[in-house]
Amino acid sequence: GSFSKAAELLRAEGRSVRVVKALRLKPLDGKALEAVLSGAGNVYFLEEGIEHGGFSELALAYLAQQGFLQGRKSFIRAIDDRFVAHGDLENLFAECGFLPEQIAAEIKKKF
Repeated sequence: GSFSKAAELLRAEGRSVRVVKALRLKPLDGKALEAVLSGAGNVYFLEEGIEHGGFSELALAYLAQQGFLQGRKSFIRAIDDRFVAHGDLENLFAECGFLPEQIAAEIKKKF
C-alpha cells in the first residue's frame, strides 16, 4: 500500500522505518501493540478513516497512558472530520495526504 511505498522511499534515503499493519482494531490489544513497537523510535499512524475516535487515537492514548511515548514523537495521518468528495482513488488519496510521496515528505518534516 501507500505506506509501504513511502517506507521504501524513506529507506532509500537511509531512514529506518518499520511498517506495522493492524489486523484487528478492537478490542485494542495494548500489550501486543507495545511488543510490536518495542525498539521503535517515533510513531506515525496512517489511518484511511476519520481521525477522531479512530484506531490511531485509541492506540496513542493507550501508549501515552503506559508512558511508551516518553522521548518519542507521534503523529496521526487520517481524514479530518469533514466531507470528502467522490472521485477516483488517486485523487482522493492526494486530497487526504495518503500518496506515498506525501507520506514520506510528512514523516521527514515531522520527525
